[in-house]
Amino acid sequence: MSNNEVILVDLVNFQNYIVDNIKNLKLFGNTNITVLTNSNLRHHFETLGVNIVSVESLEDTTTNYFNSKNKYQNTNRYKIRNGFWSHASKRFFYLYNYLKIYNKTNVFHIENDVMVYQPFFKLLPNDTTKIYLTMDCHERSVP
Repeated sequence: MSNNEVILVDLVNFQNYIVDNIKNLKLFGNTNITVLTNSNLRHHFETLGVNIVSVESLEDTTTNYFNSKNKYQNTNRYKIRNGFWSHASKRFFYLYNYLKIYNKTNVFHIENDVMVYQPFFKLLPNDTTKIYLTMDCHERSVP
């Protein structure tokens, strides 16, 4: 079993496939799972045996900064999928605040629809001074 923390973020719009992802993660020994989510979405995760952190407890100047710079906040573009793309970006600010507040290092953050079929400890890099990410070509990563 792995003790490496896997962090998922689900903001504003509940994504039902995250439940399948959590169950799949556990099947492959990834049992230390934290979900960062809005307080009103907590009930979706309470029976799954995961750590739940309300993003409201992570609000600070960095998330306020994001809100002030988010040029799509009050536009028609924001309305697409109930602000999905804006929330997809904002999650990194919550993730950063979570890591900072709880003094977390060496964690795994994955998309809610990315299935992993092995324990994360098998994916640990030798050099832990870097941030690792998946690239879809030599010059781009879509977080």
